[in-house]
Amino acid sequence: MCKYLKLLKYRIVGNGDENIPLEVKYFDLTSKLNVAKKPEDIWETASKLINMIGFERSSLHFLDPERKKIIKVFSWAQDLNKIEALMTRYQKIVMKKTLGEKGSIVSYQLSQGKPEILFIRSKDEMNGIICNEILKDIAAEQFVSVPIIGKNGALGYIVADKYFSSNPIKQEEVAMLASLAAQIAAIVECNQLSIDLNSIVSDVRKRSQLVESQKNILY
Repeated sequence: MCKYLKLLKYRIVGNGDENIPLEVKYFDLTSKLNVAKKPEDIWETASKLINMIGFERSSLHFLDPERKKIIKVFSWAQDLNKIEALMTRYQKIVMKKTLGEKGSIVSYQLSQGKPEILFIRSKDEMNGIICNEILKDIAAEQFVSVPIIGKNGALGYIVADKYFSSNPIKQEEVAMLASLAAQIAAIVECNQLSIDLNSIVSDVRKRSQLVESQKNILY
């Protein structure tokens, strides 16, 4: 990660943050991401990091525990107002299509059963694989889909592109996005572990209370 962060330059970011090195802001956001609990909070911070990496639009697709369908999609864009209707349309298509039925790139990846990074350098590569409506009207010329991999498989996918500028995606940007996806996976699983532990503690307390109440009845 550090060798890719060295590529980041000083940028004028405004709001009193002029000339703060981008890598400093990146690490600040990374720290904030580490303590996020809710999916929407994770995405709010992650989308800012994706913007800093160099992407202009992205979507986070969360999967069900069996990894058979997409259950939630979060979207972000540098100028979301211009394409909000387009992204809403994308979400409806993604949620409606069944696994492997020429849906989104994520649906295709799920149907393959292999959580691998897909770097599409020309969307023509996806003809006949993903939904024509997505391919013709929504997809950028280049895009990348990166899996969020937990200990038991994919938890979700991040799809990102440079929709507004159509600039080529760099390999180091894909590498940084993959690193971010790994961090999100660790956070999601840590949050789930906390929920599971809290549930166990709650069950133990309820059982203890039940035992005590039964003692009171007996004695």
